[in-house]
Amino acid sequence: HITHNGLMALTYFRRLQKLKLGGNRIEDDGILMLKQFVRLESLELAGTPITDQAIETLVQLPRIRRLYLAGTAISDVGLSQLAGVTSLLALDVRKTAVTAQGIENFQQHLPQVQIKTDAEQKPASSVIRNIDLLEMNHIQLKSNQYGEPIALKTTEQTSPATHWFDVMTELRSLKNVEIEDQHLDAEQFSKIRDLHHLQALSIKKCKLPETTLVSLCTLQNLGWLDLRDSAISDVGLKFISRIPSLSNLCLSRTQITDQG
Repeated sequence: HITHNGLMALTYFRRLQKLKLGGNRIEDDGILMLKQFVRLESLELAGTPITDQAIETLVQLPRIRRLYLAGTAISDVGLSQLAGVTSLLALDVRKTAVTAQGIENFQQHLPQVQIKTDAEQKPASSVIRNIDLLEMNHIQLKSNQYGEPIALKTTEQTSPATHWFDVMTELRSLKNVEIEDQHLDAEQFSKIRDLHHLQALSIKKCKLPETTLVSLCTLQNLGWLDLRDSAISDVGLKFISRIPSLSNLCLSRTQITDQG
C-alpha cells in the first residue's frame, strides 16, 4: 500500500496525466504532493481515507477532468468546493457522505459534469454506504439476519479514528464495539451516546480525555466496559460509576488507585 511518503517517489514523473491511487492509505496531508502534477487530467482516490480537507488541494489541479472519490469521507462541504473546478467532466462520489441536496447544488454550477452517486437512493442506502466506508478503513463488521450491523471491531490496519468514528456512531443498531490503540477525539467520542443499543464497549490502549467518559452515562444498555491498558485514572472512574446498567468492568493496567 502506498502512503503519502510513497508519493514522494512520483516526483520524477511530473508530466503524468493519469494517476490511480485507489485503496491506499493516503490521507489529507499526503494529497498536498499532488499539486506538482500540473498536467494531471484523471485521478483516482477511491477508498482512501481523505476528507473535505483534501479537496482544497484537488481544486488546484489546473487540468483535472476526471475525479474518482468513491468510498472516501468527503461530504457536501468538499463537493461545494469542487463546483468551482470548470475543467471537470466526470466525478464519482458513490459511498461517501455526499447528499442528494449536495448533488443538486453542484449540478447548478457544473451541469456538464457526469456524476456517479448513490445519494438519491432510499434512506437505507446511507447505512450501506457507512458500512462500506468502515470496511474500506479496515474495520470488521458483523450484521444480523436483517443486514443491520450489530458488532464492530478495529484491526491493526484500521485508519485513524478521525476518519471513521462519526460514521460509526450513525450505525444505531450496534450492540458491541471493540476499538483498540486509537486516539479518540473528545468531540467525536461524545457522539457515542447516540448508540442507544450498545451493550458492550472495549477501548483498550486508547487515548482519550477522561472527562468525555461522561458520554457513557446515558447508555442505558451498556453492561460491559473494557478499559485495559489505557490512561484512565480515578477522575474517569467517577464518570464510569454513573453508567446505569454496568455489570462488568475491566481496568487492568490503568492508573486507577485503591482510593479511587
